Amino acid sequence: MPALATERSFAEDQSFKHLVKGSHKADDDGSTTAGSSDRENDCAQSGLTTGLADQHGETAIVYLMDMLSTLQTPKKSSNTRSSKSSRKMQRLQRQQIKKRASPALDDLVPPPGLHQIKDTAAPLGFVPPPGLPSPQNIGLPPGLELYVADAESPPESIEPYNPKVFHRELVAIFRELSQSTNVAAAVRRVRQQNVPQAHQASECCDILTRAAEECRGTHRRLYFAFAAGLAKGDSSAFEKAKVMSGVQAFFADVFEDLCEEVPRLPNIVEAELIPTLRAVFPAETINLVLPVRFRVA
Repeated sequence: MPALATERSFAEDQSFKHLVKGSHKADDDGSTTAGSSDRENDCAQSGLTTGLADQHGETAIVYLMDMLSTLQTPKKSSNTRSSKSSRKMQRLQRQQIKKRASPALDDLVPPPGLHQIKDTAAPLGFVPPPGLPSPQNIGLPPGLELYVADAESPPESIEPYNPKVFHRELVAIFRELSQSTNVAAAVRRVRQQNVPQAHQASECCDILTRAAEECRGTHRRLYFAFAAGLAKGDSSAFEKAKVMSGVQAFFADVFEDLCEEVPRLPNIVEAELIPTLRAVFPAETINLVLPVRFRVA
């Protein structure tokens, strides 16, 4: 019995050594079980990555093909064609319009009030442009027949001068002048009042007094220009000699007393009034009515 056990252990020991030797030989060749399993894992991972890459590439190709097909597909026109019956009605309407004969000019009826145009002469006072003959068949529009008679009749006489009415008008002129700054329009309004020459000097002195009492420099200069403009032009509103008499009355009767109310009046006269008068009158004429302290060279 001990011999059989010894032989069995020896046989097992030999077989174990043989297995160990075989395993070492496989390791030297690089074909062990562990090595083969690693290589299989690497191959599996690489195959999986390749499969995913191929799948993404196929998806991208399909998307690009869809986009190209969408771009190449022609867009449908939004304009819808009308029905056959409506097209037929439109064609018939166009044919009827063409068949209609245009009315003759002689059959046309002029608007009410224009029947007088035919066989009428040119209105009185009408002058054609240079190089064109005078028209023969032109008349006045309806309702303007009295224009010629009004032009030939003399204008109505202007109402006589009234100091109270003129002073009210003068207040309105000053108010409008301060807003519109139109000196010429103010002078025209004074001319319409038809102030007699006997009152022009006193009215000019009053205008200069109102202007000197104005505390706003812009308005005051407009009023001075308005006073000097009464004597400007050939057909002036006031006589030039009467305006000079009014300037002389202003310095003789008003200036000294007004200096107490307006302390800056001498500077205002020297800087604003005299230069404005110089624009209308020569220096020799102005010096005859100015005080010595304000005379110009």
